[in-house]
Amino acid sequence: MSAPWNAVAPEQPARQELKLFLFVLGFTYALALAVHMHEIYGWQNPALVVDGEFIQGTHDSYHWLAGAKGVGEAVGTPLAVMAAGFASLTGMPLGLAGFVIPPLFAGLVGLVMAVWCRVLGWKEGAAAGGLVAGLLTVLSPGFYFRSRLGYYDTDMVTLLFPLLFTLGLAMAMGRWIRPSWRHREPLQEEPPQTIARVLAWLVLLGLLARFGAVWHGHILTFVKVLCGFSVCWGLAAGRPGARGRLMLGLAVFMASALVGWPGLACSLALWALAWKKPEMVSQWARAPWPGLAALVLLAVLGGVAQTTLQSATELLGAYLKPAADVTGSVNTTGVIYPGIGQSVIEVQNIALERVLERFHTSWLVAATGLLCFLGVLVLRPVALPLAIFLVMGLASVKLGSRLTMFGGAPMAIGLGMAVGWAGVALFRSGPGAGYKRFLLSCAATVVLGWPLVSFYISLPPTPVLSRQHCMALQSLKTSPPESKVWTWWDWGYPTHYYAERISFADGGRHYGHHIFPLGLVLTTPNPRLSAQLIKYSAQWNDEPWKAWDAMPRNEMLALLQGLGNATQPLPPFAAPRYVVATFENIRLAPWITYYGTWDMTTQQGLHGRLLEIRDAFRINYEKGEVQFTQREGVLPVASIDVLDRKERRSDVFPRNQGPHLVVHMAAQKYYLLDDQIYNSMMVQLLLEDPKKPRFGDYFSLVYDDFPDVRVFEVR
Repeated sequence: MSAPWNAVAPEQPARQELKLFLFVLGFTYALALAVHMHEIYGWQNPALVVDGEFIQGTHDSYHWLAGAKGVGEAVGTPLAVMAAGFASLTGMPLGLAGFVIPPLFAGLVGLVMAVWCRVLGWKEGAAAGGLVAGLLTVLSPGFYFRSRLGYYDTDMVTLLFPLLFTLGLAMAMGRWIRPSWRHREPLQEEPPQTIARVLAWLVLLGLLARFGAVWHGHILTFVKVLCGFSVCWGLAAGRPGARGRLMLGLAVFMASALVGWPGLACSLALWALAWKKPEMVSQWARAPWPGLAALVLLAVLGGVAQTTLQSATELLGAYLKPAADVTGSVNTTGVIYPGIGQSVIEVQNIALERVLERFHTSWLVAATGLLCFLGVLVLRPVALPLAIFLVMGLASVKLGSRLTMFGGAPMAIGLGMAVGWAGVALFRSGPGAGYKRFLLSCAATVVLGWPLVSFYISLPPTPVLSRQHCMALQSLKTSPPESKVWTWWDWGYPTHYYAERISFADGGRHYGHHIFPLGLVLTTPNPRLSAQLIKYSAQWNDEPWKAWDAMPRNEMLALLQGLGNATQPLPPFAAPRYVVATFENIRLAPWITYYGTWDMTTQQGLHGRLLEIRDAFRINYEKGEVQFTQREGVLPVASIDVLDRKERRSDVFPRNQGPHLVVHMAAQKYYLLDDQIYNSMMVQLLLEDPKKPRFGDYFSLVYDDFPDVRVFEVR
């Protein structure tokens, strides 16, 4: 009897699994994109838009977007080219293109994690756990907060490329790794061309590493660590009889990724030989010694060991937050600049519990995921390269929160594989077993992911600077092209983008020799010193440290003192210099004043004291007192400045010994400032009448949007 016309032949289990897995990939990407893009509703506010573009969420975004405009040091970089290309392709304004690209990249991380789950569990049908692993990695706070709308920066690929490298090694050489630690059976005979195909894959993976290095310099640092770790991985977890192939494969990967064009040429030559004479290459790979010898030669003669040590030293030097940068010979009389690392939030130390909360909002879920990941390492030796991400994530306790983006991946793999294997145990076979496992994975994703999603959808927009600040910077577009802008380094990249002019310091140029003069210009209460230091710097092409580094310290300090006292002005500028005073600097004032009061003898600065008032309070204008409604007693203040659009009410109380109260009515910001911050140029240029002789002799007001921002040209 013939089958009915509409009968469907039962699919092979492997084909069903593949179709389901492809659906998991698409579903994972779509969900990740939807969660990220949901934030767009919170940005529908004219105060967050400048010329049809949303204000970016991080100042680093403007570095690449300025490069897309042909401004700054990012010109021609992949991120700059991609932003310009995406804007041209879609017809979007450039800033809007950079605003929406990060979520598109974030979803790719989820795809890689889902494929990792397939590598670890597809034979048992555990690949459905890829939905859990993929989505939890993308939504882990450490990574999510670096891939939000408006966060157009290298963090989009800082996690993606390393995950691709580890996945590539596992897919290429996983056949030579023991399926479990108990498995001790030797490698079975392989088709002759297998080794050629694996070497070809590893050459391509090395080229991908070179491509990744163009996006971010520390990508190759990770590759170096991965190569060293993988040698141990191969020797410890390789199948008997396969360790020689593993070492040879790692040598090909290292050479093609790290040893320049000669290394790539040697890798291609070995691949060609393996393709033509696979038996010969297989003979070389019978023992691990030839491959190990090649790895040692590459590390020593190819310079990999030296560059690895140098990269590690530079990276640790940046993250260990030294208080000072010593310039020139190390002695007690040389010029010593402050270190910047301690003031950068993303490299500050955080407690272990906070670290786990950067993996998942519930530290208990994060800890459970990491324990499950350790179980995965016990059951699947091929997953061992992912342990690097666990070490990097936990290292954020000492090296700062930026590294927490790496810790979400092992946590998510642990939870994903636990769900996948649970699905196999519950629904091993029978009609629709694969779809039942997928539904279980969906349920687990909802339970584990909803706390993250509910947290993210309640987040407010996070523009990195105000619309008024952006408009002020745009006003400088008409200045001469050679103009320089003195603004705090956090606003350097936005200056490149909106003003299309170069700033004295920025996110890539904020070392001690930059922030010491910049901090002094903004911190000093002496307008003459502020203006004269800018003029002096201009004489040295805005690199005054080139003169200072050749001086004894006492001579350099005497020079600075003379700039503040001199009656003879320095020569005029070849191109204008501008100073931006913005209300947003007040929030940063404790660190700005620290660098502006840097003492090279004690190697310390003085943090100005600032308190943002968040409780309800009343002001007694007659006595100069602040009464907090939820506390007893009153706080006497030395002055009260109430700032409204185009108007300032200023009351001074000479008899009061206390801080200064500054109230920004429109922004609803209330600060108590000590004398050091209040009397600094960054505050006085913003608050005081710019026509007063003490300011007007040195600074000319060219843009005024009181009380938010003012722009001055140095006379």
